[in-house]
Amino acid sequence: MAISSADSPVRRIPATAAALACLIAFSTAWTADTHKITVAVNDFRGEGLQESSARIITDRIRSELFNSGMFRVIERAEMDNILREQGFQNSGACDDQTCLVEVGQLLGVDRMIAGTIGKLGSLYTISMRMIDVGSGEIVATVNEDCTCSIEGLVSKSVPAIVRKLALRLDTASDAGAARGSVAGILRVSSEPQGARLSLDGNVVGTTPYENTRVAAGEHTLKLELDTYVPKEEKVLVDPGAPLELTYTLTPLKEKSAGPNRKRGQIIRRIAFAGGAAVLAGVGALMNNNAQSSYDEYSSMPPNEPDNAYEKAWDDVQKRMMMRNGAYVLSGLCAVGFGISVFF
Repeated sequence: MAISSADSPVRRIPATAAALACLIAFSTAWTADTHKITVAVNDFRGEGLQESSARIITDRIRSELFNSGMFRVIERAEMDNILREQGFQNSGACDDQTCLVEVGQLLGVDRMIAGTIGKLGSLYTISMRMIDVGSGEIVATVNEDCTCSIEGLVSKSVPAIVRKLALRLDTASDAGAARGSVAGILRVSSEPQGARLSLDGNVVGTTPYENTRVAAGEHTLKLELDTYVPKEEKVLVDPGAPLELTYTLTPLKEKSAGPNRKRGQIIRRIAFAGGAAVLAGVGALMNNNAQSSYDEYSSMPPNEPDNAYEKAWDDVQKRMMMRNGAYVLSGLCAVGFGISVFF
């Protein structure tokens, strides 16, 4: 029997391949999505700022949670519709743990997120906690402070506290799969270039360096270059935006004998000063002795033998020579001390 062109296996292969590709793409997207944690964000309670501001900041928190790639986030309108359909009634703010768990069960989410946004003077503070709907336990708490404007709070502190929460969950077993497929971009440059770059203890290349598949989260970065001071610090790779880092390395100081030289100068100064003082004292003592000997020589009676005069005079001269020698040496020590001040 003849096979028509429409029934030809050659014709059916492209259609089959296309269907298979669509199935693979769908299953991949579905698998990645199922790894995410489903959360609902209760409106944060404002303390020291207007309720409308607290609602705006809460909406920004929802947006940053979604952008982190770790969470499926229930929108505010969707939350309101589900709770209305379930007949949920709450006369006041639902902020205690029991109420949040009840809301989470009605919404069918894994976790509830709640917290406060406060202002004290010029300080803004955000406190966030995540509650497991199944167990009713708090699984994570994070805080972020900012001495800034409310605009800075929204643009900087909100993304920062969401990153803290994501990193806290990164160590939990139920977040490991969600985090494993999330990567960020890291670019590192240095002045001078060519520094050896290590991430978490592993050498990954030299600067300038770029990696578009760095696992999101905290890493230990280290730069090393001969004759330069090594640079090491913790960095946070955000899946939402590239992390670009530039470092100026500090040259190693040449090893010098500066401390030893200074110590030698001090020792020499002490020796010269001490020698000058001691020898000056010896000279003064010899001068007193010479004066006493001269006084004795001058007071000798005329009837003394000639050799007695000569002996007394020799004693005077000897003491004077010792005095003069001590003074000369003391002067030399003083000169040495003066020179050591400048050298």
